[in-house]
Amino acid sequence: MMRIKHKAIVTVLFFLIQVNPLFAQQKPKLRPLHIALANHSVSMTAIYVAKHLGIFESYGYDPRVLVLEPRAGLAALLAGELDFYTAIGSTARAALRGVPVRVGLVALNRSDFMLVANKEIQSIEQIRGKLVGGYTPQGTENVILAEMLRRKGLRADEYKIINSGTARAGGAGK
Repeated sequence: MMRIKHKAIVTVLFFLIQVNPLFAQQKPKLRPLHIALANHSVSMTAIYVAKHLGIFESYGYDPRVLVLEPRAGLAALLAGELDFYTAIGSTARAALRGVPVRVGLVALNRSDFMLVANKEIQSIEQIRGKLVGGYTPQGTENVILAEMLRRKGLRADEYKIINSGTARAGGAGK
């Protein structure tokens, strides 16, 4: 009788061990989330930390992070091949030109840009007729500068931007 009980218990345990995976809760299928970065930089740390900590997965997404230069990133975004693009400057410039993109989040506690003037300039109005230092034509700095001045009432023909930074760090032509 004892032997029959042992065989029954072993059989039940064997059955439970074999069947248990069938009853185990299956993980939900994650939706791909395509995120493009303009570069690998410290400002992109939050994306990598969120991926490593499983934050995207906890919301049902499988994050796929890649690096794309701005023109390719915006083209992929507009073609529906990307869900997010992290190049804020390029995206903001595109939005100002009427491209159907939106900047959803800027994770900074201050602006990346500032307008610096000599002590005689006390207001934006005093820039009228003056030379203003810029960086590169159609670069983020110049576009934001022109938009800020426009919003403050200055037309583009009432000042002149002189570009001083046509070369990137590391030498001209890079």
